Amino acid sequence: MKIKSTTGGSRKMVTAALVASLATVAVGGVSAASGSTQKAKTPAAHKADVGPRGGFDHRPSAAERAKHAEALASKLGVSVESVKSAMEALKPAAGTRPDRATFPARLAEKLGVSEASVVTALDAVRPAHAPGPPR
Repeated sequence: MKIKSTTGGSRKMVTAALVASLATVAVGGVSAASGSTQKAKTPAAHKADVGPRGGFDHRPSAAERAKHAEALASKLGVSVESVKSAMEALKPAAGTRPDRATFPARLAEKLGVSEASVVTALDAVRPAHAPGPPR
C-alpha cells in the first residue's frame, strides 16, 4: 500500500500516525471483546450475595443459626433455649463489630460452663469454610 501525503509531511510521520490510530482501534476492540469495560455490574445480577453495605453478605440464615444453636447446645450439654438467649445477649449493637477474641469467654460465662469447653464445642460445630477467631 502506497501512502501519499497531501499536506507535504514526511512519509514516516504519516505511517506513524496510521499505525498509532490502528493500534488505538485494535486495543479498543480487544478490550470490548474481552468485556473489560468500566461498566459496573448491576446489583440485581447478584442480589443474593450482596450485603446491605454493598459487600458480600455471609450472614447465616435463621435456619442455619437454629441448627448451629442446637449443635452447640448438644456439645455443651445445655438447653437450646439457653444457647439462643446467650447468643442474643452477646449480639453486638447495630453498627458495631463483634469482639471475636473474647466471645468464647463471654459465652461460657452466660452458659455457666468452662471457656475451654465452649472453644472445643465452637470448633466442633463451626462450618469447615468459616475460620475461627485468632487465638
